[in-house]
Amino acid sequence: MALSVEYGYTDPDSLRYQSARREAQMINRQLSPGISTVLERLSDLKQQHYTGKLIISGSSSCSWTLYIFMGRLLYGTGGRHPVRRWCRQVLAGCPNLTPRTLKDWLKAHRPSAAELWEYDHLCSLVAQDHLTCEQAARIVHSILTELFSDLAQVWRLDCKTVSGFSVQKQLMLLDPVRFVEQQEPTLERMQAAKVTDYPFDCAPVVRQPAQLKEVTSESVYQTLSKLLNGQNTFWDLSVLMKRPIVDVVSSLVLFIQAELIELREVADLPAPTMPIAPQPEIAGEQPLIACVDDSAWMCQTLETVVAGAGYRFLGIQDPLRAIPTLLSQKPALILLDLRMPNTNGYEICSQLRRLSAFTDTPIVILTGNDGIVDRVRAKMVGATDFLSKSVEHVQLLAVLDKYLTVQSGQQV
Repeated sequence: MALSVEYGYTDPDSLRYQSARREAQMINRQLSPGISTVLERLSDLKQQHYTGKLIISGSSSCSWTLYIFMGRLLYGTGGRHPVRRWCRQVLAGCPNLTPRTLKDWLKAHRPSAAELWEYDHLCSLVAQDHLTCEQAARIVHSILTELFSDLAQVWRLDCKTVSGFSVQKQLMLLDPVRFVEQQEPTLERMQAAKVTDYPFDCAPVVRQPAQLKEVTSESVYQTLSKLLNGQNTFWDLSVLMKRPIVDVVSSLVLFIQAELIELREVADLPAPTMPIAPQPEIAGEQPLIACVDDSAWMCQTLETVVAGAGYRFLGIQDPLRAIPTLLSQKPALILLDLRMPNTNGYEICSQLRRLSAFTDTPIVILTGNDGIVDRVRAKMVGATDFLSKSVEHVQLLAVLDKYLTVQSGQQV
């Protein structure tokens, strides 16, 4: 049975007024503009008893998805490390599971669909008695807590709603406004300590061991040398040390500023293999699909779907090297992220269309912001189509089949 946080209505009109007034006061508090935007949308969706997805995108290529049932928070995913986050919180929330047993379980249990595989796997772990309902609910709560802390690091956030999703069961439903209210002290501490300048999904690593040893005790140095191995992100360290993320980052800030410790980007863990419907064999060499996206997680996710359908895949994470690489490989179709550092999808698409080699090549723009302005501009620079980054694998394969069929003149 779902664990639900609900109001006990006695005077509906009065309580709804009081709730709306309290929520309006919350939105006006000193939260970051991005979190305030999300909270305002969640408050509206709660009043509407909305069921569907809230897609959140920032200035980077990252996007997040909140799943909402009747105005309540059901689950959340996205960001740079959704798989790491899920595995980390499952292991922290269930002492009976080890990294090895969880890895073996994931290999043996393929998710039913690409969307919400994390939630479906939690339900399966409960059904197979690896987790209790209470443990699963706490894991969902921890995942949402981590997700909102990541959102607090982004100054501006844009939101859009998308209808439709399905789950096996409801593990927990959270009042979204009350949930954010519970997170508010932590979010305010993060801003006051100025730790939001340091990406929590980066891994701190000792850069100057000799100098670090001079300014710390032997025990502290040994602990830091062991934990800061370039593989543990700030979030991983928070779980390992059982300390709030604010305390973990704050304890290392001086060392980072002194350049004794540096931050490194790490890739997300690979997502479980998704079931793909068998595709008819294509005569000759399989078409090459190229994806230009600076997000390693996005490239890995798309490769799982594309390769699983029988196509070849080329991931390009450095946008400045995109055009030379595409010229040498000549893909049959290009998936192009809209927002990347140093350049953007519009510029790359426009440059590609000026080259005779790519005059007729299908170019599909990927973006977290499905707005009419972006669609019009994408068409103006020669994009063939426009696809949301939160797309399900069935929709992606439909787009590939559509344009590769037109291009080859045969049924794929």
